[in-house]
Amino acid sequence: MAKAAAIKPTIHLDELPRMADFMEWGCAISEALGIGMEVFKAAYLGNIRSQNKEAIDASPIGDVIINL
Repeated sequence: MAKAAAIKPTIHLDELPRMADFMEWGCAISEALGIGMEVFKAAYLGNIRSQNKEAIDASPIGDVIINL
């Protein structure tokens, strides 16, 4: 955690999603673990896309809006 705390101020993201602080910490922790922040970003953004798709699929008017 100490290593991630030292790395966090150096994390600069072009775009911040909802829960931006979580994204920054996740990137810092990934870097500290040697995984790389791009791996974390891809997984996190993929998760957000999946949640959005599930919300649209669960909505009775989701398909109508998409087709519009």
